[in-house]
Amino acid sequence: MINISIIVPIYNVEQYLSKCINSIVNQTYKHIEILLVNDGSTDNSEEICLAYAKKDSRIRYFKKENGGLSDARNYGISRAKGDYLAFIDSDDFIHSEFIQRLHEAIERENALVAVAGYDRVDASGHFLTAEPLPTNQAVLSGRNVCKKLLEADGHRFVVAWNKLYKKELFEDFRFEKGKIHEDEYFTYRLLYELEKVAIVKECLYYYVDRENSIITSSMTDHRFHCLLEFQNERMDFYESRGDKELLLECYRSFLAFAVLFLGKYNHWLSKQQKKL
Repeated sequence: MINISIIVPIYNVEQYLSKCINSIVNQTYKHIEILLVNDGSTDNSEEICLAYAKKDSRIRYFKKENGGLSDARNYGISRAKGDYLAFIDSDDFIHSEFIQRLHEAIERENALVAVAGYDRVDASGHFLTAEPLPTNQAVLSGRNVCKKLLEADGHRFVVAWNKLYKKELFEDFRFEKGKIHEDEYFTYRLLYELEKVAIVKECLYYYVDRENSIITSSMTDHRFHCLLEFQNERMDFYESRGDKELLLECYRSFLAFAVLFLGKYNHWLSKQQKKL
């Protein structure tokens, strides 16, 4: 019986892919299917996926033209058979009890989403820093999670990959394609109206901190404008719902964004001008 669908978008990650898949097939919770979505990889990712699919009947392999992370996730959502969804980035890996603990939390709290903390590790899997969730509560409202998204450590809530979701949330909801920081656009819209979000305090996801990842990459003109667009969309969202408190917090967050990223943007722009 398939109860949980784990969607793994894949693009040129042959160095990390086996560790990722191993961590999923070895989950203590067994009623899963694993959707490996090859988003147009040009390395040996396909061969690795096919080898695993031959050994484990729970694995379903798909190959598609490159469309980006959001498109690959959406592709998996449309083909998932489970009642729950999880999204694991293919260069990361998870604790053996990741799925079980999140599923237990959802069932215990009668929630639609559960979220866990995560650890940052280097490309060799060595521990760097812990990113526990900044709350002592076992459950939060979706709005309170959105409020925490606006705090300094809100990044621990914003990502899509440290969560388990009831599939029904995605009946009319998909990730926005063509966005940098796509999880920023996704999380507050999905969670805001929810009565309950279950909290798992332990760090059960391992985020591989690569030098060329989006989170660690430097400011560029396109990235700057995408972040600016996101800030404006989020303010419009809370204004449309008459939520003055979160709208005010958005303005404060926007000022912090301006201070932090304009400095980085000016530094990047100066380097580009020197190249001309």
